[in-house]
Amino acid sequence: MHQPETAPEEALLDLLLADFGGAGCAPLGLEALAIPHGPFYSPVFDGQPATVELDLFGMASVWYTIMTGKWQFLPKEGLEGLDERLAWEKKVVHPNFRAGKFPEDVEALPAGEVILGCWRREFESAEGVLEALGRWIEENGGEGRGRCEKITLPGTDARC
Repeated sequence: MHQPETAPEEALLDLLLADFGGAGCAPLGLEALAIPHGPFYSPVFDGQPATVELDLFGMASVWYTIMTGKWQFLPKEGLEGLDERLAWEKKVVHPNFRAGKFPEDVEALPAGEVILGCWRREFESAEGVLEALGRWIEENGGEGRGRCEKITLPGTDARC
């Protein structure tokens, strides 16, 4: 097969994120043993068991990082070492998250309102996120990002 127009907008991307370290499963009686760190975790979840909302918060943070190439609130000069990163999380990231403040540039991202919805705990399930993403794609025609005809969540009937 020959494809004369090889360009990023012609690419088909199938992204599957998985990390089962410390994962829990209520139906199997397995308690989650780990939580995300840094900008992938919000202190609003402190003292709570791992939840779908926590997973969606982390997923949105990964999504933001993929779209922008940076972590939320990361200083332009970057961070040097673990101690500086932990101090930055404590002084900058977590106070903003606790106050419900998120990076302003998220609203300009494709489907940025879906990322914000995950951060604001507006979704109860991954299916809800997929439905919102599907609505965004329909409303925007995938403009500037190619075309998406179907989005599925493996193991479910959720389709957008």
